[in-house]
Amino acid sequence: MLPQTELELQSPTAQAFLRRNFPRSEVRQVPMSGELPSGYCYTNVRRMIDINGGRAQCGWTLSILPGRFVEALHHVVWEQPNGELLDVTAAAYPGMVKPATDFIVDSAIDLGPHDPCVPSIFHQIDRSDGTKEYIDLTKRRMILRGKQNALVLRGKWPSDAHERIGQELAQVDYRRDIYLARMNAGDFTRVVG
Repeated sequence: MLPQTELELQSPTAQAFLRRNFPRSEVRQVPMSGELPSGYCYTNVRRMIDINGGRAQCGWTLSILPGRFVEALHHVVWEQPNGELLDVTAAAYPGMVKPATDFIVDSAIDLGPHDPCVPSIFHQIDRSDGTKEYIDLTKRRMILRGKQNALVLRGKWPSDAHERIGQELAQVDYRRDIYLARMNAGDFTRVVG
């Protein structure tokens, strides 16, 4: 897991990223309970709704890998029955320590019974080919998961198409894992081969 942190919203990098990708959107500070596991926001919010009522609010949470890239990660928070938003999922990265989530509401996507598999939005800061490929692999990974889910929903699983996508996904995950290990060691050069 990369040492990403909260994006300093007043920084020039953040302001440019927000103007480019979310020009008419407000960044809200959503309190965090962080009581449920990171990486499972969709499942966590469905669980809260099943137990306590309320509804899901999809959107984006913001982070930065300093000097490398800005990321808007698709996310969902729980809208409690009283209308207040609460982020019940632990922070996406250990370096994110604020008691609130920087959250941009996006009502274009609803949380249904299946995870929406929305790729992150990135802005690369450095000029490293390794960073660029890591970003491309991260987006490709989510696109492939979405294609797998679509086949399952259409009743086309198991199938040759599902198997081919699974094989490509395994290759993407393998290469991305190499980048994660290298980047955590401070090496942002492109992986050869």
